[in-house]
Amino acid sequence: MKKLKKMLAGLLTVAMVTMIGATSVGAVEYNSISNGTGGIVSADVQGGTVTLNDTFETAELQKEVDQLNTQLKESLSEALGIDKLDLFSVEGAYEGTADINEYHFLTKIYNMDLDVSPAPTKSNPVNVDFICNTTTSNIDVFVLHKCAEDGWELLNTTQSENKVTAAFHSASPVALVYVNKGTDGPGSTGTSPQTGDNQMGMLLLVVAAGLATSGVVFYKKYKNING
Repeated sequence: MKKLKKMLAGLLTVAMVTMIGATSVGAVEYNSISNGTGGIVSADVQGGTVTLNDTFETAELQKEVDQLNTQLKESLSEALGIDKLDLFSVEGAYEGTADINEYHFLTKIYNMDLDVSPAPTKSNPVNVDFICNTTTSNIDVFVLHKCAEDGWELLNTTQSENKVTAAFHSASPVALVYVNKGTDGPGSTGTSPQTGDNQMGMLLLVVAAGLATSGVVFYKKYKNING
């Protein structure tokens, strides 16, 4: 009987530890609402300077961005209220439109000031490098950018570890956004860190529930057999 109680206690302990682990995994947040680790750590442009801040040129634009920065948990489509955006290549050429229903914010929206000569244009864009510590090989990262002429658009990027590079034909506002590889957006198969961790969390919860149930059932059967 003592051995049985020890076995049951062991099963319940494993179940509790597994459930705690599942809760921790599911709680991970990958988008950021501030500078520093998880957001855009720094930005750089060759032959000039680039600065990021939270102050925009007009009160109207400031109000729009402030509102969007309260909606970072929503999909890009939900936040902007539209389903598609114009997409530009890593060289700055127009590629068509992208369905943004599966796109999500990786960082908040920043004001970006570019001081480079000549000034960027659609025919002569400039490359800006961003350092962001939540980029991974399992997601495709894009830049959400509001062009002074055409409004919100997506810029394709090249990724190298935590560095993301995009070609700009104007400055401000900017945010890094992502789409899971394997969705309808550009990219191959895979899952984002957030999605992968949530799936793992659910799996751990199922395993924990199974262990706990098995222990209880085993104990009841033992009692019935042995009186």
